[in-house]
Amino acid sequence: MPSERMQRQIDSLLDEAEAAVRALEWQTVRDRCEAVLRLDPGNEDAEALLGAANTGATTSSVASAPIAAPLPSSFAAGRYSVRRFLGEGGRKRVYLAHDEKLKRDVAVAVIKTDGLDTQGLSRVQREAQAMAKLGDQPNIVTIFDVGDDADQDGRNQPYIVSQYMSGGAVDTLEMPLPIERTLEIAIGVCRGLSHAHKHGVVHRDLKPGNVWLSADGTAEIGDFGLA
Repeated sequence: MPSERMQRQIDSLLDEAEAAVRALEWQTVRDRCEAVLRLDPGNEDAEALLGAANTGATTSSVASAPIAAPLPSSFAAGRYSVRRFLGEGGRKRVYLAHDEKLKRDVAVAVIKTDGLDTQGLSRVQREAQAMAKLGDQPNIVTIFDVGDDADQDGRNQPYIVSQYMSGGAVDTLEMPLPIERTLEIAIGVCRGLSHAHKHGVVHRDLKPGNVWLSADGTAEIGDFGLA
């Protein structure tokens, strides 16, 4: 079982590999996956991504692979009705859902618990606590709720409900960005970081894939799992 520190490295490497898949940078995918497998031999996520890179799979085929998992109908006893699958990271599977109680769209990030020990699960709780601690700051993704539902095998499956960022992550934008837009995003990120630091929270994994855009283009920092 990887240590907590090693698991953080593994998750970060897997996120970089998935970003490289979207950019069709196959050598980067191989490098990151091989690094993961050196730390955690047999890691299923790394092996799947490495297989895609070695066969030259297209971005669309890789992106569609996680959808093979059954789409849940809802979370929290029907409160969050699932609309569609949004994407997948090293430790999360994310869905667009509708909050039937407050009548708004939200993102539900389901934590992959396979291979997670007590320390790993505590990191999930810390992420939610760190982001909730920062309140409703315009440049930090807002956390609305946390909970856990039983999966089809009866195992507890923790999830985090957050603001739905319809603009996607910065690493999905067409590059290079105009200088004015780059500065807008950078200023928003700096404001979010300043707020976090004032509250004693350091992100530790800031990158384009963890900066999200709202419908009006506002840049907001998310994924505080390493905070």
